[in-house]
Amino acid sequence: GEGGIAETSADCDDANAVGGEGGNPGNFRMVSSGKFEIAGAFRINPGAGGSGGDAIASGKAGREGCAGENGGNAVALGGRGGDNKKGVSASGSVTGLDNIEIGNIIGGEGGVGIANGGNGGVGEKCGCDGGNGGDATATGGGGGDATSRRFTSIGGRGGDVDAFPGSGGVGGSCGPEADGGDGGRGGDVTDA
Repeated sequence: GEGGIAETSADCDDANAVGGEGGNPGNFRMVSSGKFEIAGAFRINPGAGGSGGDAIASGKAGREGCAGENGGNAVALGGRGGDNKKGVSASGSVTGLDNIEIGNIIGGEGGVGIANGGNGGVGEKCGCDGGNGGDATATGGGGGDATSRRFTSIGGRGGDVDAFPGSGGVGGSCGPEADGGDGGRGGDVTDA
């Protein structure tokens, strides 16, 4: 199964969202109380690993003030895709193992990470500085591993990322007789 989506509200001082991990596929097992013979072609198509859940984090916008409030930071981590590790083993009296074919063994895709830093608040009057924009850190979920000693295996693709730092707030305006407020610093961005 797919990992669950995680999404914050838009009013968090520090927004953190982590997507759920994708599930691992099941195994196939045959049991016999006597001799077991695989006489002809026998194909097994294993399920793929589940996709990791997306993560969307949004920091709040800073309020107007003197100085303007800083925007909220946002950290989003996409969920990891499910692993898919398969092999063939037998015990007891089993013949015809060479007739077994296994379809592609595929790892789950990583979840998307989207981080939206909040904008800094505006300086409300003459000489008031604007608030700083919130930082945005987004990391895509890792793709699931896919391994097999005998059969084709395809690892899952890592999740995409989007990171949008908050803009700094505008400094408060003054007339020609005074200095206006400083604008806020824009947020930093980190994506991986």
